[in-house]
Amino acid sequence: MPGGRWGSGLWVREGSLTPLAVPEDFAGRVVAAVIEGRTWPDIGITPVVALSIHAPTRKGSSYIKEMGRILDLATDLADGRPLVLAGDFNVVMGLREAGHALSISRGERALIMRLRDEMGLVPCWQTAHPGAELARTLRWMHRIDSPPYHCDGLFIPEAWASGLESCEVLEDDEWCALSDHNPVAAMLNVDHS
Repeated sequence: MPGGRWGSGLWVREGSLTPLAVPEDFAGRVVAAVIEGRTWPDIGITPVVALSIHAPTRKGSSYIKEMGRILDLATDLADGRPLVLAGDFNVVMGLREAGHALSISRGERALIMRLRDEMGLVPCWQTAHPGAELARTLRWMHRIDSPPYHCDGLFIPEAWASGLESCEVLEDDEWCALSDHNPVAAMLNVDHS
């Protein structure tokens, strides 16, 4: 957040980032950039658009509505280029089945279906762990025994899913000391066949 101690950011180990403008009311909460000079699965070297998200809420709105606005923005920014979304979405970021510990709202389901059907994106964690209950990414109030909230995620183009080697929620003492959220880390094999 501008003037604050936290916010969203993007970092690449390989390639370069060209920042993309986001609406003022997303400043510090949504960061977007074009990643160039990097090899990506199934598409070779090409620009990719990435967004780091910490979904906001505003008076008179909700996380679901704000995520809808962010997905509109992401689609516009991608402009046909491959898209990667990551961060704290503040809503569940995977489908839950009957019998799972927590339910999913119609609004959350609609967002996930939009990501899949309209934007061609898949959740890395759920793709790497088909049929499993969603892992906890948020320890509500820092409680290790909190319910399995899964509001943090990483979404990649469906075409890359065959190169997804692993995806884990990092929940060791170091991460638990830093935040009540745990990062979602995925490993992609760019040389897969």
